[in-house]
Amino acid sequence: MLLTDELFERGINQKEICSVIDDNYVLLHKTMPCSDEELTEYINNMKKAKKNGIDLSCITDYKLQSGATHTFGKIAYTKGVFIEERAKGITHDGNTDTYLRPNKEYNYEEVARKYLYDLTSYIEKLEYFALGTQEMYDKFVSDYVNFSKYNIVIDPKPTNFFFDKDIGFTIIDPIPKHNGYKDDIEYFPSYIAGAVFGYGCPYVSAEKSRRFITMDLLIRLNNATMNIVNKLTTALRKNNLNEEDIQKGIQRFTGRIGYNTEVIDINDLSDCIKYLHTNEQEKSL
Repeated sequence: MLLTDELFERGINQKEICSVIDDNYVLLHKTMPCSDEELTEYINNMKKAKKNGIDLSCITDYKLQSGATHTFGKIAYTKGVFIEERAKGITHDGNTDTYLRPNKEYNYEEVARKYLYDLTSYIEKLEYFALGTQEMYDKFVSDYVNFSKYNIVIDPKPTNFFFDKDIGFTIIDPIPKHNGYKDDIEYFPSYIAGAVFGYGCPYVSAEKSRRFITMDLLIRLNNATMNIVNKLTTALRKNNLNEEDIQKGIQRFTGRIGYNTEVIDINDLSDCIKYLHTNEQEKSL
């Protein structure tokens, strides 16, 4: 798809970085971590990676903003409007933890409803990720390991990975591989686990943090987690990654499930949140 003058103006004026054009394309207004001269090579490297089998959303057309290029240290940045293939499936949202400020009043019923919604939504996403076949996880890890061969590297934010139960994983928003970059292969297991588990299961935080969860949700969370861990571990081992690195990467995200977790009755949720908040405030007086 080509970038028309109309789409360029729409991109320049959109408040968000990304907006949907249709089922197949999105419109981006963003900064790229490369110079104008490097940008063509960067886009061609993405297309080459995709042509060779890596599941990646590529830029199809773009136009730079006049005067938007600048440098910071040794890295140049350039800004413009880009059309990119739309990744299929779901991705993780940002951090959805519930933070309660000291000395502030809250409607704990509303806080409880929002927290329960975020908690349930997170578990539902893991259950969806768990539907992926072993072959999908094998392909995802293989793509990740082979990515830097194309002079581009993955930005490991969870929001840069999409998953569809029918087609598997798609990577978006890689960055150019600059001179002096060293492959951090030992961190790949952690990055890959982060792509699947996102920013972690939500919790409530006042002075201290606690994850309040009902037994049925805890069982669902543990079942989805175990299913995913088995597939991830198998896929990582098939790519000959270090076993210690694999276990550290997995543990980083799954080891927190039982930490500060309290199983409660759903009817007690708002009272538990209120107690956590007000009890900590009283201690600080």
